[in-house]
Amino acid sequence: MSERVEAELDQATVAYLRQRCVRRGDLAAVAAAALREMALSDAMRALERWHRDHPDYAELADQEYEQALAQVL
Repeated sequence: MSERVEAELDQATVAYLRQRCVRRGDLAAVAAAALREMALSDAMRALERWHRDHPDYAELADQEYEQALAQVL
């Protein structure tokens, strides 16, 4: 599913997208790829922060798994 979005961009951003477009061809595809890269980068930083804030998450999950398994067996 795709959605059309219009945005006003500053000249530096337009130049960046046009420069990338020279290599790839389609300006809309280049802009979409750049936004997708930004979104993935933001998501990864959020995941890193979460893991940094919850350092014992994996160990606690393992303990819960072992406890649940012990109840079943």
